[in-house]
Amino acid sequence: MGVRRLLVLVLFGVVVAAGSAVAQDTVVFEDDFESGDLSAWDEVAADRYRVTSDPARVRSGTYALEGAITPENGFGEINKWFMPGYDEIYFRFYVMFEEGFSNLRGDGNGLHFASVAGNNINNKWSSHGQAGIVPDGTDFFVTTVDPFHEYGNPALLPFMFYTYFPDMNCCYGNVFQQQTPALDLIPGQWHEVIVYVDAGTPGQADGSQSLWFDGQLKIDVQNMRWRDTTDLRINEVMFVNYMPGATQTQRIWVDDVLVTTDFPGTEISPGPFADVGASHLFATEIAWLRDQGITGGCDDARYCPDDPVTRAQMASLLVRAMDFPTEATDWFSDDDGSVHEANINALAKAGVTLGCEDGLFCPGDSVTRAQMASFLVRAIGLPPDSGNRFGDDDGSVHEANIDALAAAAVTLGCGDGVFCPDEPVTRGQMAAFLYRALAAS
Repeated sequence: MGVRRLLVLVLFGVVVAAGSAVAQDTVVFEDDFESGDLSAWDEVAADRYRVTSDPARVRSGTYALEGAITPENGFGEINKWFMPGYDEIYFRFYVMFEEGFSNLRGDGNGLHFASVAGNNINNKWSSHGQAGIVPDGTDFFVTTVDPFHEYGNPALLPFMFYTYFPDMNCCYGNVFQQQTPALDLIPGQWHEVIVYVDAGTPGQADGSQSLWFDGQLKIDVQNMRWRDTTDLRINEVMFVNYMPGATQTQRIWVDDVLVTTDFPGTEISPGPFADVGASHLFATEIAWLRDQGITGGCDDARYCPDDPVTRAQMASLLVRAMDFPTEATDWFSDDDGSVHEANINALAKAGVTLGCEDGLFCPGDSVTRAQMASFLVRAIGLPPDSGNRFGDDDGSVHEANIDALAAAAVTLGCGDGVFCPDEPVTRGQMAAFLYRALAAS
């Protein structure tokens, strides 16, 4: 399960939900507010939420949800339950914050906005009233999409996750921020948000949570333990707009809400290449590589994210990323005529590579994950590390560089404490490694 097994949307038997094709049997709940009321929801704080027909505050159709926040009234939810629940859920909605929005509560903290909750199937309220309580694996879990906040700062910052789960640190929710560069939350503009939660196997750290913002996957948290019993399932979504002691009266608008068990697609701009959609796991990193002039793809329209990276391609990517100076000396005899020859020579001049053996570079060979670690560590100048962070690279000539990459948070390995040093690196993975490595340098 999880983001890495996104299903292909079916071509037949589909319905249009919020403008995208979604298989009918995967839809759990949807509301485009075109009924003109809030009767589709189970609990509504009527003094805070209403339907608006103001065309400036409606994304599609005639109506949208309006949530009001005032200094006198900073709490009240609109909730939808789907008991007993599901093991994984996608929650998509569109949101607009009012111009001049102040993200500041009376206690100096910021807004709690939209949540996906796991309640015990015998008590749909079990996730409520749990502020400051660490879940025990049987009672509840919840993740909330909030604007990131700095204490006392009213600025509206990018969305993050604020999450309660059994392995959280201490008492209050743990924060998971976007990959850099984070995407801004712009007042007065509609934004698309997709939240994915995979509750995983009870008792196992194989769950996850992910956030797409305006078509880009910006938070992807794997290896989470959400629950220890099948009596705890994902069964509620809500908008809470929690802001007691707000500094001013202000509003948030929501439209085209969809809860589904399959990836709902995105209506935001397509991915950077024809074969890299906006929901691709590495769409952000691949787009960054293109925008920085590091790659033009594998042809005029494609990036070929699943193809292995060759040593010659790796040379060109690194030389462009690091802006190494050109080199006229012909260092190797087996790259003559290659479009990458000048970059291979530049990499050798910079001391990043000595070739593969006896004056050869082996330009057509695939780059392994271990070799990639050494290429990157030498190119960006990371200090070697002797932390022995993985159990499957002992004795490798690349071990210190693999550990250095882990110490700099460029890699977490391939899972379960291993690095998979001999596996080839795909072009998509290479984009992610470069993106993180340059951020760490």
